[in-house]
Amino acid sequence: MFTATGWTVPSSSIEIFVMNADGSGITAVSSSPGDDIEASWSFDGKKIVFVSRRDGDWDVYSMNADGSDQTQLTDTLEDEHYPSWSPDGDHIVFTRNENNSGDIWIMNVDGTAATRLTGTPEANDVYPDWSRMATRSHSQPSAVARQASTP
Repeated sequence: MFTATGWTVPSSSIEIFVMNADGSGITAVSSSPGDDIEASWSFDGKKIVFVSRRDGDWDVYSMNADGSDQTQLTDTLEDEHYPSWSPDGDHIVFTRNENNSGDIWIMNVDGTAATRLTGTPEANDVYPDWSRMATRSHSQPSAVARQASTP
């Protein structure tokens, strides 16, 4: 999976594409007036979660692997980024930027029950990482990351 600008329509927005492992069969699976980026496959390969700016700010969306059933999952004034599926497929984690600081949030796959997991004003918590069950931070590690990194 990759994103590209102007691949199918010159000067168009950034869209999401899929292809076969050998590079053949390139197919656009998103097409919107706003950019679609930061796509992530579900572990079963049936769904894609991504971020789109089709309504003016960055929100989390999901779709089937073929591009059908595109559904907006978040609708806030803040920007959301870096969505990722939980290994069991029941949740999506993402970063929400509020007051120039990123925090990690989790929600159900239908967009309900969004809950903040981090709230560290001195750190910018981004890039949720299910393999470590913590976060990577651009500044100092949050308490969650420090705790999870300790054996």
